[in-house]
Amino acid sequence: MRFVEGLSSAIKQGTPGIYKAVMDIPDFTKADQMLCLNFFMLHKGVAKGFMEMSEQDKEYWMRDHLALHNFGG
Repeated sequence: MRFVEGLSSAIKQGTPGIYKAVMDIPDFTKADQMLCLNFFMLHKGVAKGFMEMSEQDKEYWMRDHLALHNFGG
């Protein structure tokens, strides 16, 4: 439970709304979403740009990111 609280705190201190923005994109597995979320937690500038994208562009970004890293999506 402490890990979840720590993750929640880190997200709130990082880019607000990024968790929901990533997890609300349909047609991705939880593992794919978490991989992208982890990337955003490490790269706040990219996360801020992601938050400004349209829903269609967010989906494209995630598919591209996962493909570049040899994951599904």
